[in-house]
Amino acid sequence: MQSKRNIVILTVLLVFSNVASARNRTWKDGVALWSDVITKSSAKYRGYSNLGLAYDNKGIFDSALEMDNKAITLNPNAAETYHNRGKLYAKRGEFDSALNDYNQAIILNPLYASAYNNRGMIYGKIGSYDLSVRDFTTAITVDPSYIQAYNNMGTALGKMGRPDKAIVFFTKALSLHPGFTDAYYNRGTAYYNSGNTSEAISDFQQACSMGNTNACLSLQEALDAINHSARETPH
Repeated sequence: MQSKRNIVILTVLLVFSNVASARNRTWKDGVALWSDVITKSSAKYRGYSNLGLAYDNKGIFDSALEMDNKAITLNPNAAETYHNRGKLYAKRGEFDSALNDYNQAIILNPLYASAYNNRGMIYGKIGSYDLSVRDFTTAITVDPSYIQAYNNMGTALGKMGRPDKAIVFFTKALSLHPGFTDAYYNRGTAYYNSGNTSEAISDFQQACSMGNTNACLSLQEALDAINHSARETPH
């Protein structure tokens, strides 16, 4: 009798173990997890929105777009889904569609710092740097700790030929995140464009040591320029 009871217990444990193992395999993959969620809750937008993000993370943009479209159909007032779809359109180079979605996200949530930042980046891609600066300013106002927005603001100001102002924003980004490699490179570029070669070299060296290959190239160009100038200077 005891042996039969033990067999039953072992059988039950084995069944639960297999179920748990299958669930763990599902949860290890975001696509599988959220596909499972929408199968069980097909009328809720959140599962489709999260499945879109999972597809996006895997680089499967067409499927991600399909899920975002479905999520918006179920809930046309979810700002984050418009924001996510806007990022997808931006990755596909469909900037007008991206702007439309960021606009809608901001209408639904006027304090959506990421939407302002990402819309500012689109404006930069199409050369509307004044609009970029406006959006980055708003993003920073909404979230004063938004490191990437400070960096993006510096980049936009640099493109507008205002390297001195750009340096201020790159420096702020670095004060918030001292390991921000791109900000060292970008500030180095701004220093170089403002004529401050020594500070430029310092930042290029820092970024290069952190693995930024563009900084390594810029460092070499700056050093070559100094050497060339020294050779041409009369003694």
